[in-house]
Amino acid sequence: LQLLRNGQAYGSVVELLNGQSRYRWDDLSATDDQGNPYHYSVEELAVAGYTSTIGPVEDHQVTITNTYVVPKTHFEVKKVWSGGPSVKPTIQLQLFRNGQAYGTVVELLNGQSRYRWDDLSATDDQGNPYHYSVEELAVAGYTSTVGPVEDHQVTITNTYVVPKTHFEVKKVWSGGPSVKPTIQLQLLRNGQAYGTVVELTNGNTHYIWTDLDSLDPSGMAYVYTVYELPVDGYKTLISQDKGYQATIVNTYVIPKTSIHVTKIWQGGPDVKPTITIQLLRNNQVIDQIQLLNGQTSYRWEDLDQIDPQGQTYNYTVRESLVSDYYSTVEGNIVDGFVIRNTFIPPQTPPPVPPQPEIPLTPDKPELPQTGENRTVLLSISLGLILVGLTLLLVDYSTKSIDKLY
Repeated sequence: LQLLRNGQAYGSVVELLNGQSRYRWDDLSATDDQGNPYHYSVEELAVAGYTSTIGPVEDHQVTITNTYVVPKTHFEVKKVWSGGPSVKPTIQLQLFRNGQAYGTVVELLNGQSRYRWDDLSATDDQGNPYHYSVEELAVAGYTSTVGPVEDHQVTITNTYVVPKTHFEVKKVWSGGPSVKPTIQLQLLRNGQAYGTVVELTNGNTHYIWTDLDSLDPSGMAYVYTVYELPVDGYKTLISQDKGYQATIVNTYVIPKTSIHVTKIWQGGPDVKPTITIQLLRNNQVIDQIQLLNGQTSYRWEDLDQIDPQGQTYNYTVRESLVSDYYSTVEGNIVDGFVIRNTFIPPQTPPPVPPQPEIPLTPDKPELPQTGENRTVLLSISLGLILVGLTLLLVDYSTKSIDKLY
């Protein structure tokens, strides 16, 4: 405090320490040497954080009122994004003072990375400092980390949380043996192999990959597909819906074979008859062909080697009956079949005895028949009957042999 006399500083400055609220100057001259009264007043040197108000002088006393001026401050938040789509979501920030929400929620739109609160009271009316902090309301797809407050500033880092998904594959077998081969599946992400190969053994028709990132760190969607390594004896068809499920159909590919047949003629005329050869599968006729004179072989191509259930077919050949020949069939599917036709020469019938000449006799009266005439006629009849029986026997023997082969 500085005492003033008639507006001029008088005496030295006086200090009032904490807790002291009064001071009194004593033994002051009331007038000058001429009897002119002195006017005393006081001034307070500036006090940081306070305004001073000096009241009127009444009865040699004045009151100085120091009013506390609450200091101002600011609080700034800096926003950092780690990963995620290029377009960032709107975030909401809440300022806190001494742990209590203070003011309204502030929004930062995409592209905004800072916000500053100004004209904040640094202390309360009693001079107790306020502690400011900030919280971010939850942001879908991100975790928030609030750093320490340094020089009225804090940094909030939003780290992208990659959403998870799954991918499911269903296995379908079409045809083939009841025991299925082990298959190998490779998951692909954006066309590149992802993870290790998965095996499905016989009887397993389903697999699911879990905990897969659905988006990359930039927020772009991953495309998952599946690939099946080649399976012997099957062709693969993969269909996938718009989601994360695929169906793999393995259709049994029936292996093919061919069968060759060779014709051999043994004996007989140079011009050979047309023959008919039948192909049998499991004893059922499935095809027949004809070999004309001069043709000695034929090959059936593109024949199913096994049935849709994986059972091996049994193929054989047979020849239709050929007159004057008997047939034998040899061979197998691997080496081919040989049909051998052996000529059966016709049997020569025994000579027919000549008929005796009947001498001409002159006309004469007819005599009664005698035993000699009857004997001649009987001999002729017996000879004709014998020739007929011989021919029938030869024809019957030829047909019987053909039927046997």
